[in-house]
Amino acid sequence: MTDVLDKFYSNDKKRHAHVIYDHISKVYKVDMFENDTLIKSVPMVTEFTDDGYFVTEEVVHSKSYAEDAAENWVLGVIE
Repeated sequence: MTDVLDKFYSNDKKRHAHVIYDHISKVYKVDMFENDTLIKSVPMVTEFTDDGYFVTEEVVHSKSYAEDAAENWVLGVIE
């Protein structure tokens, strides 16, 4: 089950983003749209690897991190 917690919009309304919380995985994600088309859905998790192949550590980011990512999308900081 997921909940849309926040929505962000660019001034020209061409880009928008939804901050979503997934209750099953307990991870925030950001759905990024352009012209009402989903461009990408990004889980707010950073994986670290020791040799580039095997994940050795995973950092699950906060709601405020997800909100920052959503804002960066609508401002055009993220492509």
